Amino acid sequence: MELTKFLVCGAIKEESEAELFLSRILRVQEKQGPFSFVLCCGFDLKQLVSLTTAAEKKEELSLEVYLASQHKWDSVPLKESIQKNVYTLRPFEVFEVCSFRISFIPCGLSHDWNAFNSFVESCMRSQTQLDIAILDISLDRQSLHLQGQYSDLSKGLAQLKPRYSFCSVEPFEYFEYGPFLFEDSFTLSRFIHLSHVGSKQKWLYALSMKPVAYLDETNWIKERSGPSVLPNPFQFDKIVEEEEKEVANVRFLEKYSLDGDAKKPHQASCWFCLANEKDLHLIVDVGQYCFLALAKGYLSKYHLLIVPIEHVGSRFELSTETWKEVQFYLSLLENWWSSMNLQIFWFERSMKPPSGNEVNHMQIQVIGMPIRESLSFVSNLLDRESKRLGVTIWELGSETEFEEKYRSGKMDEYILFKLPDGCYALHVVESENKRKRKYAGTQSPYFALFSFGRKIAALAMNMPQKIDWKKSVNDMKEEEQVTNELREEFLSWKRKMFS
Repeated sequence: MELTKFLVCGAIKEESEAELFLSRILRVQEKQGPFSFVLCCGFDLKQLVSLTTAAEKKEELSLEVYLASQHKWDSVPLKESIQKNVYTLRPFEVFEVCSFRISFIPCGLSHDWNAFNSFVESCMRSQTQLDIAILDISLDRQSLHLQGQYSDLSKGLAQLKPRYSFCSVEPFEYFEYGPFLFEDSFTLSRFIHLSHVGSKQKWLYALSMKPVAYLDETNWIKERSGPSVLPNPFQFDKIVEEEEKEVANVRFLEKYSLDGDAKKPHQASCWFCLANEKDLHLIVDVGQYCFLALAKGYLSKYHLLIVPIEHVGSRFELSTETWKEVQFYLSLLENWWSSMNLQIFWFERSMKPPSGNEVNHMQIQVIGMPIRESLSFVSNLLDRESKRLGVTIWELGSETEFEEKYRSGKMDEYILFKLPDGCYALHVVESENKRKRKYAGTQSPYFALFSFGRKIAALAMNMPQKIDWKKSVNDMKEEEQVTNELREEFLSWKRKMFS
């Protein structure tokens, strides 16, 4: 089947916008078409007379127009014609246009959960996956979280797995989010919030794609090999709502400092647990499952930690949702620093602290480095320093190769590097070095290994004096200033990425 072109537009909220709506889609159809149909995300009976009058003035519409109507739907046909090629749609039904499965789901305004749940059950019985869902929910642009309690809608959408979810409600801001994956979904999904008709922000959206019924495994693989997959925003029952950034951090930290709030115990003695109130001023951003923080004794302003909230020893103990959010932060930082001509270097260390008395709290240290002429510079540096330390470094083709090695049971403690040239390198902590853990002090072999990743970063940035983080710690006032500057820059980039 060939690709089908169609349009989706925002809400018609004023009578004066009805004629503009028709004029615009006819002009787009003439210049950029042919489009097969157009969906309107919001329409009220108050605009019905204006729209009908405007449609009568126009020549016969060359594409079908479908309006997501907000009027009482129990007496409305599935697809009611109000003018030739202009239809209103009944909510909580699946209708097909050019083989696309489309549904209008007005849970945000109506809260008719019985109708919604019956609709989901019907789709599950018929094994129907939606191509397009038109919603009337409010998704906060800054935090990319839904406002309010929508656990029923969360579960229902997870089953319907719409490829595109559109809405156009107050405050009528335009933004996109995606691609992301619903749980157990083969196809990528996206959320798009349109402004209202006539707004200066984007209110008309063009698509060209195949219906889900005509996608095969090749299409799925091609889709999923594209842009980085973001966390699923439709997990309302797992969300801590964000308000102002400072207030959100405090509430979030208080929540997770309580015993039993998380799957893994939080340790007040652990430097990276939120129960430890020391150095909370270094936190840059808080997600659903992870937080981003400026490193203590940072090498530069762009030396950050991605830390899961749960106290776990390695990535292999993380939930699927947490690992997706770790990848989301890594992708966001890489794109951000690339725009500033910085290259990314990160390392993940799963080792017990030199004292051996605590369980390691998994974290990834991420550093934005100035670009060098030789991409292999850091790789060569790592090779040289590992030989001096007397440890073996394995070159890996991908993270998948690392995961296979771990699951084979041949290692438990390790250091994984992602180098600026895109290659991966791995050191497996050998039994002999584990035994040396008990020899405390900065000169012990185990301590040298524990700080090995930082040493490589410091030498690569020509900062040998900063290898020992304790000698690089700044006073609290300067740390707060750098963190605040970094937070402002990061959040600005984050908003830009999803605007």
